[in-house]
Amino acid sequence: MARELTIRAESWPLARPFAISRGVKTAADVVVVEITEGGVRGWGECVPYPRYDETIDSVIAEIEAVRRAIEGDAANAELQSLMAAGAARNAVDCALWDLRAKQTGTPVAELCGLGPLTPEITAETIGIGTPDEMGARAGELKAAPLLKIKMDAED
Repeated sequence: MARELTIRAESWPLARPFAISRGVKTAADVVVVEITEGGVRGWGECVPYPRYDETIDSVIAEIEAVRRAIEGDAANAELQSLMAAGAARNAVDCALWDLRAKQTGTPVAELCGLGPLTPEITAETIGIGTPDEMGARAGELKAAPLLKIKMDAED
């Protein structure tokens, strides 16, 4: 059964600007990968990071370079030799895991042999802003179990 690969760029506006030491983001610019086989669609996404010399265009080009293998029968493990570690491989890998999970009706964690998943504490991040802005944001997140606060070394 042949696979069909779809790649597209999307931009998702953030609820508020997010400032860190390397700049301010107002949107999440992502590459979405869909792999369809036998009417079942696997989905994955990635965020290209300029810090790692990645752009939307370079990630799409990297995925396009292995389209034939992906639309053939390349498995997740094969991606390790076909693609460099990074955003592009992440999106394709996630789409293939999602496809297999949906085809088999088995959660990805079980396919990986991880056993039952348990909740984990994750941090809510407060971006750089004025003291008043950051204080207000901390107040909004007072119920969060863990806060990560970005600081400006200049200020």
